[in-house]
Amino acid sequence: MHLVRFKKYALLLDCGLIQQADFVTSHRLNEIQLKKIKPKEIDYIILSHCHVDHSGNIPSLFAKGCNAHVYVPTGSLPFLELLWQDSMKIRQSDCLKMQNKHGIKATPFYTQEDIEKALMRCIEVDFNALYRINSDMSFTYFHAGHIINSAQVLLNLKEGSIIKRIGFTGDLGGLPPRPYIEPRENLPYSNLLIAENTYNIPTRLNKAKDRSKDIEKISTIVANSNKTLFPCFALGRCQELLKVLFEMWKAGLIAPDTKIYVDSPLAVKFCNIYSEDVEWQEIVQWKNVKFISEYTESLPLQTSNEKCIIIASSGFLTGGRIMSHLKTALPNPNNHIIFIGFAGENNLASQIKGGQKEVKVDGELVSNKANITSLVSFSSHASYEELIDYYSTVRFDKIALTHGEYSGKLSFTKALQDKLSSQGKSSRVICTAQDQKIYL
Repeated sequence: MHLVRFKKYALLLDCGLIQQADFVTSHRLNEIQLKKIKPKEIDYIILSHCHVDHSGNIPSLFAKGCNAHVYVPTGSLPFLELLWQDSMKIRQSDCLKMQNKHGIKATPFYTQEDIEKALMRCIEVDFNALYRINSDMSFTYFHAGHIINSAQVLLNLKEGSIIKRIGFTGDLGGLPPRPYIEPRENLPYSNLLIAENTYNIPTRLNKAKDRSKDIEKISTIVANSNKTLFPCFALGRCQELLKVLFEMWKAGLIAPDTKIYVDSPLAVKFCNIYSEDVEWQEIVQWKNVKFISEYTESLPLQTSNEKCIIIASSGFLTGGRIMSHLKTALPNPNNHIIFIGFAGENNLASQIKGGQKEVKVDGELVSNKANITSLVSFSSHASYEELIDYYSTVRFDKIALTHGEYSGKLSFTKALQDKLSSQGKSSRVICTAQDQKIYL
């Protein structure tokens, strides 16, 4: 959430929901965040992409009287509606838990009515086409290569004959092509570039070139395991994994009768609207795949010993049906859990991957005996090396690093500043802290 003040206008670049493993902490942090701005004063919101950590508090603003125009990349609206509705249900459940378990009174940040208000104010904007907000402000979307319909923003602020430009990367994908996602483009020159810094340490594995090795691992694991579980994000990761499994099936890399269950109501909805591509339609009609929406269908699968692949959210193991599957799958050494992206530190995922003998899943102590594998080629974020390369290629006067752990940002700041200096560039690198102000 980045607030831009210019002349009489207040504009937000993204408006994300803070997500922590502890729902009480999440609720309080979001309350604090929403108090930092005055929703009724926000004139415009420019959204980079649909992920909830970038879009999830937009309806919260409308619940507090916001009436801003909301600009979103073309194709985003169906995904936004589903994400906001799912997030609303999670918040309602969390508020009940806060009351029942902790005696804390809390209300969800928004209702279905607020979602509908926000959607009514959304305007889809095409890529690579200048959009004039008013006589003083305009912007252009450029492809970010992160998830479907993800964008970077170049915002123009005009004062007399002077134009200042703010670039905003949103979240960046790497250069290797990803299915159904337009390749990342280079942003034009900006006076200030607000730039994501998620993978800001070299040791965090994210290597698209290792896809062939990951496919070999999947093939071997599925052949030799009973249940194979993929904790998976509902948007983007689930669809890419299904495409990979479909291609492996066609190539004979998994058995012809392999059963695949997508056990996530939200992922199922996304799969139904994801793409009109002919191949994608083949995938959603693939006889090996069963899409599960109703919990009554999920229950027997959780207790079944059927040899199969199960794809369930959430990828961070912070909720969703994957939690129920873990309770029955983890104690069995014939099962296998495959992590296909970064899952954070000091949480359930790191405990499972670290081989902790027992772990708490939804408050229940579970033996951790299943086999564990982590794949490195599925992240939708640009790697450390790709970020350094991109930020030393595009042109700017100042770059403000955001969206990453602070300690990693510090070392990344020095590495990027050194790289720019070695190129003879005088551009300044800013390691931002929360609530920091930057003046153009």
